[in-house]
Amino acid sequence: MQSITIFSLRQTVQIIILFAIVVALSISTHAQFRYSTNRVIIKDTTISSKILGEERKIDIYKPEIFPEYSGMASPIIYVFDGEAYINYFANMINMLCERFVQMPPITVVGIENYDNARDRDFKSKSGVDKFMRFVSEEVIPFVEKNYKKAPYRMIVGHSSSADFAMHVFFKEPSLFNGYLLSSPDLRDDRDIRLADSSLSYLTERKNTLFMSCGIEGWAQESVNRLDSFLKQKVQKGLSYQIMRYSDESHYSVFLKSYYDGFHYIFKLDPAETLKNPKDMTIQIFQDHYKKMQEIFGISIKPPETLTRQYAETFFSNWNNLDKALDFFKENAENYPSDPSTQIEYADALLKKGDKQNALIRYKRALELNPGDTELKEKIDKAKSEK
Repeated sequence: MQSITIFSLRQTVQIIILFAIVVALSISTHAQFRYSTNRVIIKDTTISSKILGEERKIDIYKPEIFPEYSGMASPIIYVFDGEAYINYFANMINMLCERFVQMPPITVVGIENYDNARDRDFKSKSGVDKFMRFVSEEVIPFVEKNYKKAPYRMIVGHSSSADFAMHVFFKEPSLFNGYLLSSPDLRDDRDIRLADSSLSYLTERKNTLFMSCGIEGWAQESVNRLDSFLKQKVQKGLSYQIMRYSDESHYSVFLKSYYDGFHYIFKLDPAETLKNPKDMTIQIFQDHYKKMQEIFGISIKPPETLTRQYAETFFSNWNNLDKALDFFKENAENYPSDPSTQIEYADALLKKGDKQNALIRYKRALELNPGDTELKEKIDKAKSEK
């Protein structure tokens, strides 16, 4: 009966996520550098754990690494209760990193924790620390054995597995870079003492933390308590976000938590911290992609169409030519072999009254596309105007 429940949950999550992401991407104006038909292939393997004294199953999904991302250390998402949630993350990463390639590849590892092991691994005093050793000393070295340097790691847990992730956050914070806690329970006196001790002892922790809760009072109490701890004992290098979903229960909140947490930790939106999109500046935009380098270990250029979208919005909708010029210039310099980026920047320069530099960009575009008769006419017209 248990296997039927897990199977149904896996299939339900897979269908919901695929549908949601396909709809989102179908209306998106963001760049799609590459498209492939790669399907999700999850490979199951077993670790003979000396620490736990038993065989443990893990599931691994590795997207294809396209040439532009070769040589990078792919970040890894470690998902607990993997038998239930591996499909959620694998399908989401497949859409973002393989089907519509908008970001470098991310590996997903599901660590299975069926009911007969969950209480021991996630709740018992001795079991939690032993399971943490299993993860740090056996799972991570096995998964990362071919890595030349440690990748960016994110840990994901919901309910009891979020309790375990929270335990790691307090006791071994450097084991993971990003922590996604969906509906954790911080009511146990032992956990409260550990939280208080950890946050008092450490003055710096370079982590990104996302926490969430649904409508249940105990869940809100737990998240509020942790929020209070973090506010009282601010630690250098820590960034965190809390989401309280008033229309979700403990049994549905993970659907939103997992996407929002991934979105926050992997910095998908350069405008995420802004209250008003009009507050976007080219510096904020550039800094966002520099921060992504810390996660992926390689330089990442802003997507061409996203940069164009900001430029055109400032130009046409918000009547801010100076900001529009910043974004048109960013695109022209990031994608110098694309005639359209040079023409768009030149048009904006001409609008500003800078004919000299506009002509330089027009001529550069013509060198890239010598047969463009409309562009030749545009150049002639610009030259003739006083």
